[in-house]
Amino acid sequence: MNFRSLAASPVFRAWLVAGPLLLMPIGRMSELPMGIMTLWAAGLWMRQGKAFVWGGNARLFSIVFLLFIVPMTLALLHAVELPRALNTVLTYPRLYLAGLFIIYALQDEQVRKLAFRICAYLVAFWVVDGLIQATFGRDLLGHAYPSRVTGPFLKGLAYGVFLPVLAPILLEYARLHWPRWLLGVSFVLLTGAVLLGGSRAGWIMYGIVLAAYWFMYLRHSRARALALAAAMIASAALSGVVAYHYAPKFAERVNATLPLFQLDYRGIDEASAERLPIWRTAINMIEANPMGVGPRGFRFAYDRYAAPGDFWVARGQDPTHPHQLYLEVTVESGFLGLAGLVAALALLWRAGRQQPGNARRGGLIAFGFGLLALYFPINTTMAIYSAGYSLLIWWVTAMYCAYMSGPD
Repeated sequence: MNFRSLAASPVFRAWLVAGPLLLMPIGRMSELPMGIMTLWAAGLWMRQGKAFVWGGNARLFSIVFLLFIVPMTLALLHAVELPRALNTVLTYPRLYLAGLFIIYALQDEQVRKLAFRICAYLVAFWVVDGLIQATFGRDLLGHAYPSRVTGPFLKGLAYGVFLPVLAPILLEYARLHWPRWLLGVSFVLLTGAVLLGGSRAGWIMYGIVLAAYWFMYLRHSRARALALAAAMIASAALSGVVAYHYAPKFAERVNATLPLFQLDYRGIDEASAERLPIWRTAINMIEANPMGVGPRGFRFAYDRYAAPGDFWVARGQDPTHPHQLYLEVTVESGFLGLAGLVAALALLWRAGRQQPGNARRGGLIAFGFGLLALYFPINTTMAIYSAGYSLLIWWVTAMYCAYMSGPD
């Protein structure tokens, strides 16, 4: 098989689209399929011209990307650390080009179905691998069980955050293609893996995904919605109780959250892992820099805007980002960035709502719920402009756009 026939193969294209998900656990290795898709998209753009970036579902994706990149670029004028900000802006277009290729490749129905199946089984592997690690101390790849379950990931935090975002892929595929009993087993195992991932932000994300499913069922049948809610609560409670009693590291995360219910500053600060000083500094930074301090500039400006006696300054540790997505965008891309983010989310929501009923299932639901979890405002988050998290966000966004039925 020569390269031309390989490139035309639906199997190859499906695996290439799923490639970032396959390699996300291995750090920057996920950039390899992203790079291939970026170069491929650049060639397609040169051959097809405007139709490639502005036709069909690519138009929505292009508009959403512009709503992010324009404020980021304008924020360079006020960047506190121009080299870092400029590097972030200059590397962002790779996410756009790779996303355009995903939308192009998934126009083929065979590629679309195969890519969804591959992604579902990859998420299933993450779940099984994480549970094996929690049970036996090492996963299938030989990774030891550190402070929290990491599954196939090299870094601990990513598993607990990425898995809830991608959980709807497994749930939706199982709902459409597997027997009901296997869907139930998948849900219980998935819930256990998310809890053992140890990320409280991930727990909130997973809760948002489950709430979205509940509302989806509620629109069609109140009885089914009530039954689903009961099953979800029972499964989550059972998984939580088992994890609390048999996984000490999970119990530590739960106990660390309990001060939140004191409903005072000290309790909330303790439960949020000393996030309140970070958020206060972020607000100070926004008041002084309404146009933003430049992408990834938060850490470099932290000291000058922190309050006297700041917890993090006293420890000599400048936080890398505000740990809250909307604050981060406003701090680093200004109020224009926040407006662009809100407008982009409104467009994505509207486009999904306008899809015909038969299109609102499978990939569209899976990646739409993933975006809902990513952008839920009442949560702490990883840095939106960081390499790994931005790759996850834009990959999910491109997949969401690709699984739309497209304009008539």
